Order: sequence, then C-alpha cells, then structure tokens
Amino acid sequence: EENKLVDHFTNGVVSNIGSWHDDDSNNNNDETVNLRVVHQSEKYGGHSCERCHRSPNLCKTQALQDSLGQIMSKQQIIEKKKGTTAIRPRIVYIGDGSNDACPVLNVLGKGDIVLARSGGKWNDSNHRSGVILDEEAVTTTSGGQFGILPALHSANKDSSALVPTCQVLEWNTGIKLRDHVEKVLEDTKIDSN
Repeated sequence: EENKLVDHFTNGVVSNIGSWHDDDSNNNNDETVNLRVVHQSEKYGGHSCERCHRSPNLCKTQALQDSLGQIMSKQQIIEKKKGTTAIRPRIVYIGDGSNDACPVLNVLGKGDIVLARSGGKWNDSNHRSGVILDEEAVTTTSGGQFGILPALHSANKDSSALVPTCQVLEWNTGIKLRDHVEKVLEDTKIDSN
C-alpha cells in the first residue's frame, strides 16, 4: 500500500494460512506463542505435481493455475458480453525458494516474468529481530543460497526437463525488487498505449 502497488495485485496474494496460539503445555509459566500453519496443498487435495510433491507446503503450480482459472473465468464472462475473446493476462511472479521453480517451469510462458531472488539466506532468520538492511541481506550466506535460481539452472542443464520460457530477472535487495516492479509497470503502460 505504501508503495502504491496494491492495485496491481488483481487476485490477491496466495499463502499458507497461519495462526498464532499460546502454548499452554509449557509448565514454566513462560508465555510462549507458536505459529500453526495449515498448508494450502490440502485445498487442492494434496500434491499432484511431480516437482514439489515431497513437501507438505503449498504447490505453487496448483495455486497459480487456480488463480489464473478464476481470473480467466471472470474475464471470459466480460468478454463474452462484448463479443470478444478473453486473453490470458501477463503473469509477474516473485519467488525465492526451490518450490517457486515449479510454477515458473509449468505455468509461466513467453511474455511472463519471474523475479527470482538471488543471494544468501540468514542461517536462522526466524530468531533474528530488528530490521535487516539490504546491505546485510546481500552479503549474508550463512544459511545457504535461495533455492529458485539453482533449481532453474538445474532444469536448464537437464535436457529432458522443462526449461523456463519466461523472462528471468534476478533481485537480491528490496530496492532492486522495487526497481524491477516499477520497470514492469512502466513497460505495461507503454504497451497498452
């Protein structure tokens, strides 16, 4: 909202559902709060995807295909009234994990863009407090690399595997991500004129 990008997320943000719960099993009178996550793959009847089926996490191909189906259904109703044909919208996908490679390889196509996070992760980022500056994020590799780019590179090396047909743009700071998004929005304005 602060960066005035809300209007560009036409179908919302898909994520796992989480809720905070007090841990009453603790006998220390210590107020511990836990996060419980309901994985969205349950919404789709589990994983049917060969690439990411081992994870209980959200299958992002299923989620993106579901969102795209909802968008296209609405658009087809509107276009039918006009007597025109619905056109699949351009997808700009932001990802950092290896399971983000799944929709990049299975759903995104020519004309779509993936903004893939590069660089290193914090070793135990859930226990770090305070602001993480872009400079810190770029130089940190204690937790290993973000998984999306290695997953896409390994897909490119395997000749029998899918390869990305969309444009792949790398980012490693919030500023670089914002710059990419602003450029995509600017190019979209130019294309629609």
